[in-house]
Amino acid sequence: LDRMRLVDSAVEYFEEALRIREAELGEEHPYAVASRSHLGGALAAQLLESSSSKEEGKKVLRSVGKFTVERWGRAEEHLRGALLTAVKNPRGQKVTRGNEGGNDDGNTMPEAQTYSAAGAAQNLAVFLKMKGDVVSGGAFRKMAERMELDAGDLYGEAKGLYESALYVRNELCGSGHPETIATKFSLAELYEAIGDSSKADELRKEIMDDYEVDEVDAEEHESSKRG
Repeated sequence: LDRMRLVDSAVEYFEEALRIREAELGEEHPYAVASRSHLGGALAAQLLESSSSKEEGKKVLRSVGKFTVERWGRAEEHLRGALLTAVKNPRGQKVTRGNEGGNDDGNTMPEAQTYSAAGAAQNLAVFLKMKGDVVSGGAFRKMAERMELDAGDLYGEAKGLYESALYVRNELCGSGHPETIATKFSLAELYEAIGDSSKADELRKEIMDDYEVDEVDAEEHESSKRG
């Protein structure tokens, strides 16, 4: 219950921050984009938290209809809107992989090319991965069928967004920057979810190299924790 109150409070604060930033700075400003993207993530967390609590979960699972669909839709609307705004109104240094029309998986969302857009792409990817996990888990099967959701499609779009965010963050921040490493970690988890363990392991090795941790040190650390 305390966690639910915290998530509810976060949504309220992000809504207020977005209102202020759009009024003072304009909806295209990177700070406004960040607030909208974070609000979308908080709304998704609110839905998941309510469905995981014993009392609220029963309510949600008994009526996986219009209310739940609208809540997912509102979260996704903010996340996609933030990314599109950041891409269409680039601020700061731009980098490109040469495929501005979309990612390699053929999805329609445009490539992130700036620091602000990379953050928005990362947040949308987190949402899509989370949504794919929920759909594949089966608890929201009826909702998934109603919305014509497919976990593979959600994972595929998330993969393109993560890869886009990783490229930008690697170019602008460097391989060892905390935000770049965070994207690598999230992408590795996604690769694992879609059954590509080799790519997941490659990214995990990159993270270890970034932190200058060799495999022996990692194994010794795990052994000490078990001991």
